[in-house]
Amino acid sequence: MRALDGDEALGLAVAALGLVVLVVLIPLGIDLSEVDANTRLLIRPDFWPSVLACLMVAAGFGFFAARRFGKRSNGKPGAADGIRISARGALAVAAVATLLAAADEETGLLVPAMIAFLVASFAFGTEHRLAKVMLAIAVPVVLVLFFERVANISMPLGSVVERLVGG
Repeated sequence: MRALDGDEALGLAVAALGLVVLVVLIPLGIDLSEVDANTRLLIRPDFWPSVLACLMVAAGFGFFAARRFGKRSNGKPGAADGIRISARGALAVAAVATLLAAADEETGLLVPAMIAFLVASFAFGTEHRLAKVMLAIAVPVVLVLFFERVANISMPLGSVVERLVGG
């Protein structure tokens, strides 16, 4: 059995972090005192963080498995084609986390989320620049519309966005 390479270790670390968030941080950090039997699942304060933590675990294990058991196009065992993590990618993840943590009443979540998606998309993946920019704008807008209209959960848009849309 061969030793773990850096990307395999990164995949396992992401999965472990997701498990810590799911098992430790969510129960400690989310107040469920106002949740009762009549509270709908989509508006429980622990539901969406739990979903994201589970996705983080799945992505970490998926990345590990792709790197460990994938085959290159030349037939040699190793990394699956198209999956790569670099120092630039790790810095992009740190930048995304910083941008989202910097959200406040002035910026809200929408603008930092768009910037975070843009930074992350240019750090990873393909050369389709127009698609990256379109997704960086569309994904946060669709998420905000989902939470506002479908889940009936108010999202902090920030005073900058509210002034732009006349809200």
